[in-house]
Amino acid sequence: MSVGRFVGRSGRSVGQPVPDSDPCKTCRCLSGEVKCDTISCPKLACYDTYKPAGRCCSRCKESCTRDGKTYEHGKPVPDADPCRNWTCDNGRVKCDIVVCPILNCYVTVPQPGKCCPICKEYNKCKTSAQEYKHGYNTPSADPCKYCTCVDGKVECEDYTCPKLTCAEYDRIKPNGKCCQVCKEKKPCKNGPYGKDYDDGDYIPDYKPCKKCRCNYGNIECEDIKYGC
Repeated sequence: MSVGRFVGRSGRSVGQPVPDSDPCKTCRCLSGEVKCDTISCPKLACYDTYKPAGRCCSRCKESCTRDGKTYEHGKPVPDADPCRNWTCDNGRVKCDIVVCPILNCYVTVPQPGKCCPICKEYNKCKTSAQEYKHGYNTPSADPCKYCTCVDGKVECEDYTCPKLTCAEYDRIKPNGKCCQVCKEKKPCKNGPYGKDYDDGDYIPDYKPCKKCRCNYGNIECEDIKYGC
């Protein structure tokens, strides 16, 4: 028996247990002093032991029984559900739920015998110039075709042109483009008589027997057939 420090009048009553940080000691207040006894642990008739937290003596590890089979402490216990991890924990079967990671993809596929899916791998589209990933636009010789790589195959659809608000004669089709666009209106600067003319304006008395107007930055004239 070991003797601790002296306990004053304001200390514990005689015989009252005194806590100790060492779990292998039991201490009491006796005759104004703390006296401790060391716990004597029993011998265990097993090979596999463990010491519980906050306890002095080791214990035998207990096995688990499930579906008629025995599993040692700390060993996994099989289950048909791959999203549940079962383990033998000192005679009890404990379960941990598998948390799957967040995947940075739109389409996932399951893995046989595993809980978490994986991103689906798509084939690339190969051309003479380069490769294109699934879902990426691929070039087309026809400007009116919109093409996309779909799992190793190039699929195309017709391009829909937007509606135009300008008249037919005010439309042009740029080279290499599918759709027409409205002409960009430009004024005629420093025109006849030193004046500026807005697009579409007629220019009076500019040329005899001709009708002239400002057309997208250019002065265009046509013959007057009658009344000249």
